[in-house]
Amino acid sequence: MAMIYEIFYRNLEKALHYYSKSIKLDPLYYIMYRNRGTVYATLNEYKKALLDHTTAIKLKPDEALSYQRRAEVYTKLKKIDLALADHEKALKIEPNNFRVYIQRAKFYIKINNFNKAKRDMDTAIQKFPYEPGLYELRADILSHRDNKNKNLDEAEEDYSEAINKCEQENAGTYHRIRGYFYFYIKMDIEKALADYNSAIHIDPTYHHGYYSRSLVYEALGQFERALDDLMKAVKLDAKEPMIFFQMGCLLSDRFELYNEAIQCFEHVNYLEPNYRGLMFRIKLTQQFIRKRVCFG
Repeated sequence: MAMIYEIFYRNLEKALHYYSKSIKLDPLYYIMYRNRGTVYATLNEYKKALLDHTTAIKLKPDEALSYQRRAEVYTKLKKIDLALADHEKALKIEPNNFRVYIQRAKFYIKINNFNKAKRDMDTAIQKFPYEPGLYELRADILSHRDNKNKNLDEAEEDYSEAINKCEQENAGTYHRIRGYFYFYIKMDIEKALADYNSAIHIDPTYHHGYYSRSLVYEALGQFERALDDLMKAVKLDAKEPMIFFQMGCLLSDRFELYNEAIQCFEHVNYLEPNYRGLMFRIKLTQQFIRKRVCFG
C-alpha cells in the first residue's frame, strides 16, 4: 500500500504513514526502513532518512541498494567521504551489477570528478558492453558543460552506440537524447531535427518527441509547426507542465495571443505551482494584455 501511494499517487505523507505502520507490524523488515528513508530524503528530511537507511543496513548489511540510498543522503548533507565509502561498499557487495557503477558515476558527476565518473563507465562498459544506458551516461559525462576534458566527438559516438545497442521499443528515447545533444550542445539543428523525427516515427505516441521537435521548429522560425507539435504533445499527455509552459511562451512571444497564453500558464500553475519561471511569465504576459487594453 505504501509503495502504491509513493509511486502512483506521489502522496508521500500517506506513503510515510503506511511504511511506518508496516515497520510497527514487522520491525525487522529492512526494506520498509529503506523505502521510508527514501521518502524522507525526497521530503528533505535527511536526518530521518539517514537513520532509516542505517537501520536497514544494520538489519541486512549485504544489501547494496541500502548503501547506495544512504550514500545519496550523505551527498545531500555534503558528507562526501561517507558517501564515497558507501558507494564502495555497494560495489564490493555487487561488483557485477552495472547499476552500482552508474550510481557511483552519478555521484562523481555531482562532485565534478568527471575523470573518475568516466573511469567507472569505462569499466562498466567493458563488463557489460550490450547495456545502452552505460554508453548514454558516458556520453553525458563527455559532453558535460563543466567537464574540462569534454570530448564531443566521443560523446556523439557513445550516443550513437546507445541507439545501436538498445531495444527497438526504446530507440525513440535514445534518438531524443541524442537530438538534445545535437540541439543544445553541438548546435546542429538539422541533426537534432532528424533525431526527433526518428523518435516520433518509432513511437508516434511519444509526447516528449513532439515537445522536443517543437523547440527545433521554433528555432527555425516555423512557429505554426512548433505549435502543432505542442498541441499533439498535449493530447498525448495533459499532465506535463513543461508542455503547457512552452505553449504559453510560444503563444505570447510568437503569436501575441496573450489571453490564450495566460490560460496555458494557469494550467501550469495548477499542475506545478512552483514551476521555474512561471510567475515571471504570468506577470510579463499580463503587462502585455494591459498595454493592449490601454493602447488598443
